[in-house]
Amino acid sequence: MQGRAARHSKKATAGVPLPLMLVDGTTTRQKIKREYEKILAALEKARTEVHRFEKEQAPNYSRWLHSHFGTMLAELRETDRRICELKQIIIQVEMETLFTGASPREAYAHVMEDRKNSKVEPDEPDGKEEKGRGRRQHSRSSPFGSGPDEAEPDFEEFFGFGKRKPDRPARRSPAKVIERIKELYRALARRLHPDVQKEMTPQKAEWWHQAQAAYQQQDAEQLEVILSLCQIEDTGTTEKTSLSVLQRISAQLSKNLRQLRMQLRKYRDDPAWKFESKGDNRALEDRTRREFNLSLGRMKGQLREMEAELASWTAPARSRRSPRARSRPGFDPSEIFLFD
Repeated sequence: MQGRAARHSKKATAGVPLPLMLVDGTTTRQKIKREYEKILAALEKARTEVHRFEKEQAPNYSRWLHSHFGTMLAELRETDRRICELKQIIIQVEMETLFTGASPREAYAHVMEDRKNSKVEPDEPDGKEEKGRGRRQHSRSSPFGSGPDEAEPDFEEFFGFGKRKPDRPARRSPAKVIERIKELYRALARRLHPDVQKEMTPQKAEWWHQAQAAYQQQDAEQLEVILSLCQIEDTGTTEKTSLSVLQRISAQLSKNLRQLRMQLRKYRDDPAWKFESKGDNRALEDRTRREFNLSLGRMKGQLREMEAELASWTAPARSRRSPRARSRPGFDPSEIFLFD
């Protein structure tokens, strides 16, 4: 009985318009505004620390380092360059032996010859092939194809997992959205383009790069966020910014803040962090010298091993000599007629 009465009351009030209730959004706006201002202050502090490290602390530390360890740094760079060069040669030799079955000595000779010819390339090929190298070069050019000009197939196609599916065309945005994106980009260009700026601040340069990336990705929301940030900077207030845009701005700033804090954690482990405030640098100098000596000793040991390996491929092969036969006394035929 009660259920029937409830259904009857619903039918009776179905066509009656409901009254609108005005909601005061002042409290919500103040809360979002406080969150935005808190994130903005933290972001500004992080940016200041990053800028101070990159523009002051790191250059000062670099100058101090080169003034005290210039010779050692040059030796470290040269040793590292030599190691990288020999490592590349060894890798090429290993690939040569893998694909051609040649011995390391032969592969090393071929690699060095190829490197020598690659430095000075003739204008026109003479059409002559080295004797005995044609088959080896053919097998070395591509382990999958039949010639040097044949492109390597896709992984799935080669192993029979099917053909590569064509890329799907990008989904087109509606005409209204495209027009809105163009409108936002024009407004940002009038505010942020380098040609119309009296002074291009780092913040405006960052917004301009973000606006270009957002325009290429057809991201209207990001363009609105950047435009709102420009308006907030011009007016100094967030009163004209909608709550939804302000929330998106806070989310974007929070993402930027996380990235800057990750960068600052790496910078704090760098010896250049707050270099000017360390005062006496004798302890730092001793520690740096020990680390450089250890690194240089380790690199020189690695270089000696690599040079020894290359030397074993260039040393002349030793010829195996047959063991010397023992000298036996000659046979005297008159001995068969001698009897006791």
